[in-house]
Amino acid sequence: MRAAILGRHGEDLQGLQVAVLGVTPEVVGLAWPLASTIRAFDHSADMVRKVWRPHPTLASEVCLADWSGLPLASGSVDVFAGDNSLGALPTFVTCQNVLRELHRVLKRSGTLCLRCFIAPEVPESFASISEDVAHGRVLSFHALKWRLAMALCTGPDQNVVVHRIFQCFESVFPDRLALARMTGWSAEVINTIDVYRDSDTVYTFFTIASLRRLAMPWFSVQSIQYPDYELAARCPTVTLVPHASVAP
Repeated sequence: MRAAILGRHGEDLQGLQVAVLGVTPEVVGLAWPLASTIRAFDHSADMVRKVWRPHPTLASEVCLADWSGLPLASGSVDVFAGDNSLGALPTFVTCQNVLRELHRVLKRSGTLCLRCFIAPEVPESFASISEDVAHGRVLSFHALKWRLAMALCTGPDQNVVVHRIFQCFESVFPDRLALARMTGWSAEVINTIDVYRDSDTVYTFFTIASLRRLAMPWFSVQSIQYPDYELAARCPTVTLVPHASVAP
């Protein structure tokens, strides 16, 4: 993420105005250029209380705010950054409202840089996921959770209510002890799925094509960079740049 941003703004640039969508410590705490100011925005007071950590060396603050109505002047931010921020929005319409607001606040020379959780264009079957687990082709339980979640996103908004991920897991892998023996995953890790049991939170998993379409009125995709860990093809860092003008 840092490399993508500095690649657009220049390695020697100082004093960036950075806005973080959420309070992810790894994003807030990046080695931003000297004299930069970081402001993080999250709508959840509980999330801020539990997760927020100020930057160790740069001026930083956190604000409770909805991303579709940020308390920021137009054209005042150099960089928006976030970790799966768009995926935390429940519908495509909500995503469009946020993208419109980010375009308003971002300088035309600015950058929107996000790690995105991207679903495959053709959803996987639960049978193929189960087969991959059985043959040792799923290395972590968390990768399994995301693959199940993405396989459930077949509606027009490509979203899923989190408790459905729990129900799907229970249906596909009803014997947790057998799963632990087969994979070597600890019961403690597998049981993290229980957090999803009664959750009404909604996750959205775009495809690259749907993300481009949603962003098109306000942003163009400049680059897509892939990491090298498990599910890397589904966790790219996407750099978007604002259109110079937007038709009313």
